[in-house]
Amino acid sequence: VKLRHSTKNRHEHWIYFDMPTFLGARLWLLGEFLRIDDANYFGVANIDHIDEPADESFQYRLTEPRLQTLLSDDLVHGWRWGVGLSFAYTATHYEPTSRLAAERPVGIDGGHLLIGKLALVRDTRDEELRPSSGHYVELYAKAATRPLGSSFSYQGIGAEGRVYFSPLPKLVY
Repeated sequence: VKLRHSTKNRHEHWIYFDMPTFLGARLWLLGEFLRIDDANYFGVANIDHIDEPADESFQYRLTEPRLQTLLSDDLVHGWRWGVGLSFAYTATHYEPTSRLAAERPVGIDGGHLLIGKLALVRDTRDEELRPSSGHYVELYAKAATRPLGSSFSYQGIGAEGRVYFSPLPKLVY
């Protein structure tokens, strides 16, 4: 279990739970809460010089609790599969005189998402918590749809990669 707590300019709190053996697979849960009281919105494609970016007309409050799950297991040496569900709820609060209220871009009022994820991972790190050699590559596809309860429908594919190299003891790139 890992905990993180931050309150300077943004409230970011999360709890991470990793269970290596759960019904023959690995389960991890991540609960997050984010609140930014002074998030900025300067306008869509705005190229004007802004003299006072801290002016309240450019600010709004963003609040987002999120819960992510992932169940994974080994395929063959160094390869893993993963499947997960995430739920997020985004809320915004802005003044009627703000630029955000004047332009009303898509998604202005936030909403909720139920996101499904499929992943394929290649992991050759020597240690998971303190790696000094190897690599970690994750390829994933994710989607949220209105018929399953999301405010918006979208799909995406992505990749994440890290390489670890230690030329000297206690020095890792």
